[in-house]
Amino acid sequence: MITFAELTETMLSESGGCPEMVLERQLRNTAIEFLAETEIWQDRRVISSIPQVGEYALTVSSDESIHKLTYCAVDGTELLQTVPHRTFAKYGVPQWYFLRDDTLHVHPFELIKGDIEVELILTCNRLSEGIPDSVGNRWGEALQKGALARTLSMATTPWYDPRTAQLYFSQYGEMAARARREGTRGTHSRIRTTRFSW
Repeated sequence: MITFAELTETMLSESGGCPEMVLERQLRNTAIEFLAETEIWQDRRVISSIPQVGEYALTVSSDESIHKLTYCAVDGTELLQTVPHRTFAKYGVPQWYFLRDDTLHVHPFELIKGDIEVELILTCNRLSEGIPDSVGNRWGEALQKGALARTLSMATTPWYDPRTAQLYFSQYGEMAARARREGTRGTHSRIRTTRFSW
């Protein structure tokens, strides 16, 4: 893991005298936004299904948050994402899924069997001390640019510098757009092969 403290240290000379604690908070906020928007932190998991059980808790550490669930397949068949309040078939093979409160719901589930494969988009949160090496090594500079843009945009502070902030915002925007393209390419693009049982 690359910590926010480590990334903050190399930004101090460009922060116009902003306190380190404030700069680190801006860095964390930027990371939360960046990871949610770009979807580059992807976590694929395989869960063993349990007969006649349709709810599976997706646990993450206290400094991680599930942003969304982008893919779910049961026994090799991709399911269709739906909304929590729709009416589901009472019996049959799994066809639908949705995520609520970090819990995967699969419907119908009476005939569920085999492994459940999911792909999650993760982000950090207010408790996070850093970001994974894979993200930090590739996109740490983007996070620093975004954090400096936020910091230098803080009006009524001694370090307020809107001109430099605008430059950092522009650089951050370009990097975020590139990361977004890479994040999109990393998600599943499989042909849906859901089996329907009416």
